[in-house]
Amino acid sequence: MQALIILIASAGAFFNLYQLQSLYPQLHLLFAVSEAQAGPLNMATLLSLALMALFSGALMGRIRGYTLICAAFLLMALANLALALVSEQWPLLAVRMFQGILIPLILSTLLRASGKRPAVISAYVTGTILGSVASRFGTAWLVDHLGWQNGFICSAAAMMIVLIIIRQHEGLFRDESDTTAALPSNTTTRVSGWHQLSESTRFRLKTLLGIGFCILFSQSSLYTAIGLRLAGEFGLSASDSGLIYLTAVLAIFFPPLALSLAYRFGRGTSLLLVCSLSALSVLASLLSDLWLIALSVAVFSVAAYMAQSLANYGIADLPAGSIRYANGIYLFFYYIGGCCGALSSAFIYSHYGWSYVVLSIISIQFLAVLYGIGRGVSEQKKERITKGECRESEADTSFRKS
Repeated sequence: MQALIILIASAGAFFNLYQLQSLYPQLHLLFAVSEAQAGPLNMATLLSLALMALFSGALMGRIRGYTLICAAFLLMALANLALALVSEQWPLLAVRMFQGILIPLILSTLLRASGKRPAVISAYVTGTILGSVASRFGTAWLVDHLGWQNGFICSAAAMMIVLIIIRQHEGLFRDESDTTAALPSNTTTRVSGWHQLSESTRFRLKTLLGIGFCILFSQSSLYTAIGLRLAGEFGLSASDSGLIYLTAVLAIFFPPLALSLAYRFGRGTSLLLVCSLSALSVLASLLSDLWLIALSVAVFSVAAYMAQSLANYGIADLPAGSIRYANGIYLFFYYIGGCCGALSSAFIYSHYGWSYVVLSIISIQFLAVLYGIGRGVSEQKKERITKGECRESEADTSFRKS
């Protein structure tokens, strides 16, 4: 039951994240938004989300997780109602930024409730996939068939349904402090700063930060620019463009596979394989056939969410006292990557075309792979040095005894 509730709640949070990516025809018609201006509208939620992610851990230390997630979903419903009523670009931008403030509160609560259970983490990632697909395809379908106002009113109703489900399962969001309150204060160590992390934890976290930046930069770049391309080059409506995004739903079957690969080959090798698959799919999007573009988006989505699953499990696998802080800083870098991707892809596409968007995505992924390999080699060297010192120490001890 916990996995199902986590899945529903994470899907509800991500439903609000990409609502405007497939709505360029309506944005252009109702708000006179150009291709270049579509980037900041998609970036707004990601930017406020990234900044808020730094403070979500501190809020969770002062407010019960259950209270926080319920308040966030209630405010999210009101934000969707506000979207239904806006008539200008600036209020639209402000509401999207407000939604970005609420999302990390939900995600941090869910990740904390997930613990280190692989099945629950897989459910969380699956929920983010379903929510992302619904955010792009579902919103486009609602707005195309019901109109802008009625479409976002339905979105607000969906947030209220998720809130009702959460309120019926309060026990799943019990804070850690509830179970550790009776323990002496010196038995639990909370990390609240970078220098409080151990050297090995900082090393692992730095690698995860680079990976997280690359994951959402690539996703945000491709999904923002592909919407502009489908509307401009192919003349597709919002709901027709949403069908391309719908292919991403195939990715829900692959997060468990990513974790299986990590157990078998190690996280580094698994990420290298996933990045290679992602790069090939991005290159395939250069083709002009719509079916092949849909296939490339599907494969890209599979690779992106497999990488996300590996990164989320990497965060959950850090020492327990550092997870809250690590999750906040990871989400900051993750969504800053999304901001950069949304802004750069809209600008690059409007000025240079799709091929240069592909080049920018491939370049970032290549740099991330090099960074990951370099970190892995460095970690292996440290392990060898440490083992060598241990052996020398043991040999010295045995010599003295003799």
